[in-house]
Amino acid sequence: MGELASQSPSGAEGLSVGLSAPDGLEKDSRWPPRGWPMFACINRQSGTASCTSRESPEGTFLKYDLALLDNGVYALEIMSGHMGRQGSGLAPAIGIRFSARTDWLDEAPQNAVLDIHVRGQSLIPERGLVLRVILAMTYIVSRIDRGAAPNMNRVLKIYRLA
Repeated sequence: MGELASQSPSGAEGLSVGLSAPDGLEKDSRWPPRGWPMFACINRQSGTASCTSRESPEGTFLKYDLALLDNGVYALEIMSGHMGRQGSGLAPAIGIRFSARTDWLDEAPQNAVLDIHVRGQSLIPERGLVLRVILAMTYIVSRIDRGAAPNMNRVLKIYRLA
């Protein structure tokens, strides 16, 4: 998996997508986008981890993908999946699409956050919900990057998204 982190010429660490950027993110794009520092903990384009809790059936996993879409729109998607004798499948668990605007929190968040969905249900992007979704997603991604997927039901309940 490619890393998104790079060091700026001034020596200060800033995240920008450079030549070693994963496919799907353009060379001149910046990660995290200005105005979205809460996503600084995400330094890969994708990741996968197996669910290890007793409550999760064997063969379940979580996967995330980060993509830069048209017109500077970023998409972060977390999916839950399973592998078994009958095959495998992926289902969207939680996702957000947002534009790289620096004033999104000062203005109405719905101007920058284009889409939020939890378990296949689209939600209206109001300020409190947007912040809870971002917190939940960064927590889940940080756990996936450490190799241990959290219990999705528990995380959604903690962040009042279920």
